[in-house]
Amino acid sequence: MKQFFVLLFAIALAGGSCTKEYQNPTPAEVANPVDNTGGTGGTGGTGGTGGTGSTGISPVPSSFSQKALVEEFTGTWCGYCPDGALILEDMVSQGAGKIIGASYHEGDALQIGLFDTLDATFDTIESFPSAMVNRVPFSGLLLIDRNYWSSAANMQLSQTAPCGIAITSYIQSGNLSVTAHCGFNTTLSGGDYRISIILTEDGITGHPQNNYYDDGTLDPGSPLVGLGDPIIDFVHNHVVRASLTAALGDLIPASTMIPGGEYVTTKSAPIAGYNINNLRIVALINRVGPDANSHQVMNAQQANVYEVKDWD
Repeated sequence: MKQFFVLLFAIALAGGSCTKEYQNPTPAEVANPVDNTGGTGGTGGTGGTGGTGSTGISPVPSSFSQKALVEEFTGTWCGYCPDGALILEDMVSQGAGKIIGASYHEGDALQIGLFDTLDATFDTIESFPSAMVNRVPFSGLLLIDRNYWSSAANMQLSQTAPCGIAITSYIQSGNLSVTAHCGFNTTLSGGDYRISIILTEDGITGHPQNNYYDDGTLDPGSPLVGLGDPIIDFVHNHVVRASLTAALGDLIPASTMIPGGEYVTTKSAPIAGYNINNLRIVALINRVGPDANSHQVMNAQQANVYEVKDWD
C-alpha cells in the first residue's frame, strides 16, 4: 500500500504544480476585503421542525442528494493553475448541479483572509493548483492533484447524504442577507458540526493569469496553447470573495441534528463592488476535526442571489 501512495504522488508531480515563491499582497492590494476572516456576519437562527410555505422552503425531506464541494487553491502567479481552472470548470459544467466549485486565491489580489485559516487548518497548502474534495483525503492525500479531482468527486457523490441545505436570500441597503436551512434525516452526534456560508463570484477579469502551457511544450493539445503568458484577459470563476460565517463555520445545535430536524440561520454581508448576477452562495455543513485529515463536508448547496433553493 505504501508503494501505491508513493507511485500516486510521483504521477501527481508529473502533472506539474507551483510552489510558494512570492510575497503575499499587502492589505491594500487585496480586492474588496469583505468579511474575509469569517466574522459573525449576521444573526443566527434557531432550529425548527420544518420549513414554512411563506419562505418557499419545503418541510425537511427524508433524503437528500449528495454534493461534492471542490475547494481549489490557485493563484494568478502560478503557470500551471489555468489548467486546474479548466478541469474544475469542466467538472462543474458536467456535474448536473452536484459538483460545486470554490477557488481560493493565494498570493495575488484576489486572496482573502479566509485562505490563511484554511492554510493553517489543513497543514499548509504548498502545491498549486491542488484541491480538497469535501475535505476528505483521497488515496491518502487531502490536497489532491488536479488529475484526481474528478475521481475524488465521484467517490463522494456515491455516499448517502445524512443532511441537506436549502437557501434563500435578498439584498437590502447594499447588504446581502442569506438564510440557510440545515435539514437532517439521521442523528449526527459525537462531533463538532457547523454551517459555513461563503460567496463566490464568476466572470472576474483584470487579473492576468500566468500560463506555462502557452508554447505547447507541456501539452500541445491544451486549449491554453497560444493564449499568451500571462493570459491578459483570463476569466476567473468560482472565486471565493467572502465568508458570512466564522472561517470554519458556526456551530449547529446538537438538538436539531435528528431525523426531520432543522436548523435555520441568517447571515449578511455588504456586497458593494461585486456583480450580483455572477455571485453564488455556497453553504456547507462540515464536521470540524482535531487534525487536518479528520474534517469532512457532510453536504453542500449552491444558489444564485434571490434564488429560492429548496432541498434536493
